[in-house]
Amino acid sequence: DGGSHTVMWIVGLIALLAVPCAFLAGVTLVAVQHGEFLRRHGATFVAATRGVFQRFQPSSHMACVYYIGRTFCLSVTCVVFTDTKVFQLVFLCLLLLIWMVYQ
Repeated sequence: DGGSHTVMWIVGLIALLAVPCAFLAGVTLVAVQHGEFLRRHGATFVAATRGVFQRFQPSSHMACVYYIGRTFCLSVTCVVFTDTKVFQLVFLCLLLLIWMVYQ
């Protein structure tokens, strides 16, 4: 394999994490400052963010951060644990168990 394989693996990992992590960071920022943005922008803010916050109760808007994080972890499980199906299954079961306890 050599050094070029390692470099390509690192570049692929960075590319895989760049967009989802940036999106999750943006959603976290908006969720943390939800009240301030709501006071400042009103109905425009609600219309712009309804795809993220609409499914949750107004008092629990931080739950979208956990939901998006869980969905990201579910989606990359097969990419991260490519060698063994056992690790994929264990990680998925563990992740869903944690989510059930959280709910």
